[in-house]
Amino acid sequence: MNEYYTTHDDKERMNVLDNLNEFMKDSTPVLEVACFIRVSTSHQTTDNQLLELIEVCNRNKWHITDIYEETVSGTKGVDERSELSRLMKDASRKKFSKVVVWSVDRLSRSMKSLVNVLSELEKHLEIENAVLVNNKGLLKNKTFMLTGKLNGVSRAEAKSLIEKNSGKIISNVNKKLDYLIIGEKPTIKKVTTAKQLNIRIINQKEWIEMLNKTG
Repeated sequence: MNEYYTTHDDKERMNVLDNLNEFMKDSTPVLEVACFIRVSTSHQTTDNQLLELIEVCNRNKWHITDIYEETVSGTKGVDERSELSRLMKDASRKKFSKVVVWSVDRLSRSMKSLVNVLSELEKHLEIENAVLVNNKGLLKNKTFMLTGKLNGVSRAEAKSLIEKNSGKIISNVNKKLDYLIIGEKPTIKKVTTAKQLNIRIINQKEWIEMLNKTG
C-alpha cells in the first residue's frame, strides 16, 4: 500500500504529497492538479493507477496538490461517494486547475452519472485522462461512427467519451471504420453499408462495455 494511504495527519500527508512531486527539486510546476483514483472492491489495489498518475504528473511538471481515493462501485451516485463529492466541491472552489484520472470510468461506471460528473467538473477545470496522455486508451487505434439516438447521452458527449479514451470519430462509413454504434432509429443506409463492408455493428450497451473493461 502506498505511503499516502497510511498517513492521516494533515501535515504529514502534505509532506508525503510533496515527495510525490519529484520534479520540483529542480523545476517550477506549470500547473496545480489533483489525482483521482478508484477501485471497486477491497480485493483490488489503486497502487498501479497512482504510480501511473504520478509519472504523468512529474513528466508534465504538474504539481499534485491532493489525491482523492475510493474503494467503491462506480455505479453508486455522487451522494454515496465521499471522495468524489469532496473532489467536486474542491474543484468548484478552484483548489486546482486540472483533475488527472487513469481513465474517465474511474469517475463513474454509470453513463448518465459520468456525463453529469464530467459536465459539472468541466465548468471549473480540465480533466486529463492519463491513459490518453500515455496513448494507451481503451479505444486506442479504433475508429467509431454514431448513428441513431443514444439513451441518456448526447452525440457530443458520446464523441467526447470516445476521444478521451483514445478512440477516433470518423464521418463516413468506409473501410477505415472499425465500429458503427447504433442507437434508436439508426440511418438504414449507414447500417447497410457497414454490413456490406463487414464493419462491426454494436449497440450502446456493447459500446459502454468496451469503456468499462478496466473494472
